[in-house]
Amino acid sequence: MKFPVFKAFSATLAYLAQHAAALATALWLPALLLMAGTAAIMPQYIDRVISISALGAHPDPAEAAALLGPMFKSVGLLLLMGAVLYPMLIVASLRHLVRGDPLKAPFYLAFGGDELRVLGAYALIIILTMVVYLVFALAFAALAAVLALISPALAGFGALGVGLFGLVAMLWFMARISVTFPAAIATRSIGLAQSWRATKGNAAPLVFFWILIGVIIVVIGIVYAATLMPGLLAVYGDLFAAGADPAAQQDASIRLLQAQRDLYDIKSSAFWPFIIGTFAYTIVMMAVINTASGTAWRYLTDRSPAA
Repeated sequence: MKFPVFKAFSATLAYLAQHAAALATALWLPALLLMAGTAAIMPQYIDRVISISALGAHPDPAEAAALLGPMFKSVGLLLLMGAVLYPMLIVASLRHLVRGDPLKAPFYLAFGGDELRVLGAYALIIILTMVVYLVFALAFAALAAVLALISPALAGFGALGVGLFGLVAMLWFMARISVTFPAAIATRSIGLAQSWRATKGNAAPLVFFWILIGVIIVVIGIVYAATLMPGLLAVYGDLFAAGADPAAQQDASIRLLQAQRDLYDIKSSAFWPFIIGTFAYTIVMMAVINTASGTAWRYLTDRSPAA
């Protein structure tokens, strides 16, 4: 059965509209905990990064080491928090859609078999993506080196060809694993093999489907960034304008980090709008992405989405 792109896209929007309140109920507490933890950890992390950046291109090893330890601690805490709360957000937004499990409580807060399977699937996806990227990067370098020995012009065309082929291959690969999380919840497995089987022969329609979903995601992201982070966007412009000037790049990078740090400063007037807006943004993004994935899984397995 060919994946019905527009039907699945319409069903995704319909499910989001019909179950918006239930999704918000399922997602609000994990999203709130994520925002609270991020707000507590990020200021110290950004401060350390700013201090390291200010050391310049050739920092004193002892001084850099003294800053790296606390920075890695913050990174570890962020990763640990994400490993607990992101699987919870994914499961909370997919349980009803893929298994029909209703949320009976006014919140969702659990970490059981579903979350562990999603976490395992996420780790495998990262590893496989890195392997695929490495394979194509090595192939790209090898072909470019061989063609450069023959002709510089051929090297340019070969690099372009390998780059395009690599892009298509990566899109195909991502489409094949794009329903791993709903597959994991529906089948109570890691879900990767189930996603691979379910998407066989439907990579191209799935890429088109995710492009349509991506348009929604980009629009939401632009509104979020323009509303809550206009100063940050202005500094990004300075960073791009710096070009190849190392001093200008370092200055813009530090100002970018300082602008991020200001957003997490509780004394700043931007703090609460940013935190509240990011909290809402997290709920909306998790709902959209996971509903799309769950809807695709149900159509690929010959089942219409849950009512």
